[in-house]
Amino acid sequence: MSAMDTSKEAMELISRDRFAAENGIRLVSCAEGAAVAEVTLEERHKNANGVAQGGLIFTLADTAFALLCNSDGKHGVGVVNTINFLRPGVGTRLTAVATMVGQTRSTCCVDVLVRDDQDRVVAKMQCTGYYVQ
Repeated sequence: MSAMDTSKEAMELISRDRFAAENGIRLVSCAEGAAVAEVTLEERHKNANGVAQGGLIFTLADTAFALLCNSDGKHGVGVVNTINFLRPGVGTRLTAVATMVGQTRSTCCVDVLVRDDQDRVVAKMQCTGYYVQ
């Protein structure tokens, strides 16, 4: 997906997300049932062991989920998010790819994979969303 594929709704949502902005999380693309967000790892993102703090990884994955489930004119909120941390978040960049698994009028299921800049899976999140509209 290119930046041209990015939905208007996703661009507007990320522009209002102060928490994502404070953490340096950016929208890469959002279209065709998938959203991509990324963060450049900085010292402020690291825990005492020198790797990406789990909260940053969760926030990155949750942001990709939110961008996807709010990208088609619906207002979705997270109901259940389950994350598995599979390896330390290291390198210079983390990327989260959210993919729509299933959707009804009122709910959605989304899988999110977070990868490092060596394309290694750092975390996997499974999300259930509820559409309030």
